[in-house]
Amino acid sequence: MTDLHAPRRHRSKASHESDYLPAILVVIVALVFGSFAWAKHQERTARQLEINRIEVANAAVRAENERVLAEAAAAAERSRRNWERSQDPYARSFNDNNALQESYRPPEKSVMQRQAEALAIMQQSRSIQRETDRQEYSRSGAGQVVSGNSQKRGLCQQIEAERDRIHARMRQLYTIPEGEYLRQKLRDNHDQRIRFGC
Repeated sequence: MTDLHAPRRHRSKASHESDYLPAILVVIVALVFGSFAWAKHQERTARQLEINRIEVANAAVRAENERVLAEAAAAAERSRRNWERSQDPYARSFNDNNALQESYRPPEKSVMQRQAEALAIMQQSRSIQRETDRQEYSRSGAGQVVSGNSQKRGLCQQIEAERDRIHARMRQLYTIPEGEYLRQKLRDNHDQRIRFGC
């Protein structure tokens, strides 16, 4: 019979081995679970790297799509502007065969040149208006009567000269407000021609 209270040296060899068996089992289980956990960690890391790579590729594709969309929008805007220019009746002319063709447009003038031309047209229209006022004044009998035909002829020539200047200006590039002003001047010029019978 084995006395448990006896010193260790008297225990059998089998009882010594049984003392280490649970520790060995714990180590083996820990190694198995550790290698399983490491494999799972490696799998998660590889999956995360793949996700990151896909996100980077998607970001590049999105950036390329945005660039293409921006270029398409710019091309559509250019096309719209060209179409609007083609609809401008003063930007087109007919050749001898009455076929519609694009007229030559010189380089755009500076703002100062356009303002100077607009000012010259305005001053010319004012001088015509003054002449019209003088003629109406003389018609009313308040002023001295001069020969009607020569005065009318001179006035009609001024109105025609102003109309030619406005048409010449409208054959060049102009801004929207300037175009509105020039069209109004053409309407006024037309009214003056009708009023004086030119």
